[in-house]
Amino acid sequence: MEITEERKTKLLDELSGTLQSFIDEAALFNNQEFNSVPYPGSWTPGQCAQHIRMSASGFNDVLNGRVTDTNREPDAGVEQIKAQFLNFDLKMQSPDFVVPEEKAYDQEEMIQALKVIRENVLNSVQSLDLDKTCISFKVPGAGWFTRFEAASFVLYHTQRHVHQLKKMQKAFEEEAV
Repeated sequence: MEITEERKTKLLDELSGTLQSFIDEAALFNNQEFNSVPYPGSWTPGQCAQHIRMSASGFNDVLNGRVTDTNREPDAGVEQIKAQFLNFDLKMQSPDFVVPEEKAYDQEEMIQALKVIRENVLNSVQSLDLDKTCISFKVPGAGWFTRFEAASFVLYHTQRHVHQLKKMQKAFEEEAV
């Protein structure tokens, strides 16, 4: 089975909306909040944005990297990716290579960088054959992703962090009352 144009368009629409939602949520914080820890054990909103910046740009590189033909359904792993990332009760640990540095981040520069990444990811998904298997990066604990699965990873991973930014915003609002 191959990924139809209809499925590709649906994925593009969801990715576009989710990446824009993340950018919009990240822009809601004031400068002080952007680099403040909202609750114990949390990243700052700036660190969360940097994490998405590293992850989404990394996956865009994977999408555009070396590929091979796929010998299974190209969307076989999508439901597992979705179930894992949208289970907000599950506490997850990021791999070291996408853990953001503890520092102050420039919010405006970050928003601009995220906009560029959004456009790059959308252009890649639009122009590439999503049935191919990406072989430039093996996902820890998951193996080789097809391009469709890699784009779905960006989608659901970003949705998880939109949820996280909303939780941070709520914590700052409650602190201000």
